[in-house]
Amino acid sequence: MTQDVREAVRKRVKARNKLYRGLVTYFIFCAFFIALDVIPDGSLDWAYWPILGWGIGMASHAAKVFFGEGNLDREEQQIERELEKLERRKQQRAQQRLVERVDRGELDLDTLRRQRAAQAALPPDESEYV
Repeated sequence: MTQDVREAVRKRVKARNKLYRGLVTYFIFCAFFIALDVIPDGSLDWAYWPILGWGIGMASHAAKVFFGEGNLDREEQQIERELEKLERRKQQRAQQRLVERVDRGELDLDTLRRQRAAQAALPPDESEYV
């Protein structure tokens, strides 16, 4: 696992743990607000307002943790998949061109083997030009 991936996973775990701690605090205070509101006169008059406001904030935080930051990761994964598809298509087209040249008699198998060996010896950027 690369260091960048490890760091990204560490950040996601920290964000989730922070959310879970916030949820525990939220529920404790919800119970406290309800008790504070109900004990004096037996009715729920105002406690739902801070519970609702804080709940909206917690929902927003949860959405950011589970969906917001993950979008970047998903985008990166999609980009990687598309790049891999393009690379596979490029290799398939190159193979097809070589097969066609061998079929037409423009290229023999020994020449093809030498070209493959030369491509393998070059850095990845330059191998496409051989």
